[in-house]
Amino acid sequence: MSQRNAGAVAEEFWAKLQSGDREGVLAMLPDTLDWFVPGNPELVPWAGRRTSKQEIRQFLEMLGGTMKPEVNKVEQVISEGPHAVVTGYFEHRCRATGKLFASPYALRLTVKDGLITHYDIYEDTQALVDALR
Repeated sequence: MSQRNAGAVAEEFWAKLQSGDREGVLAMLPDTLDWFVPGNPELVPWAGRRTSKQEIRQFLEMLGGTMKPEVNKVEQVISEGPHAVVTGYFEHRCRATGKLFASPYALRLTVKDGLITHYDIYEDTQALVDALR
């Protein structure tokens, strides 16, 4: 991957994640990383910390099988050095319940050598739990 600033890498990564491009997402990750999704794993099966590309593959399969993205509006991408923050609003439809999960979000990423080495997302986890029920 060419050397690009963290914001450009973050935008490309987020677009691939939101469009369901699993292989594209995985290509932007190193073999080991720090990936965190807040929430109770008993209520949100993909919540928790993951540290390997294989765990992210499982995460993507679980998320894609459960939620269908409908809207993703990126409002701002801020980057400084290896760090980037993407803020916006998204809507996902729960495949099992048909309920809509709508939330503002903030995604915090760290980029090293063009790859995402750290991922944290902040979203309305209660709205997510409500959509899953």
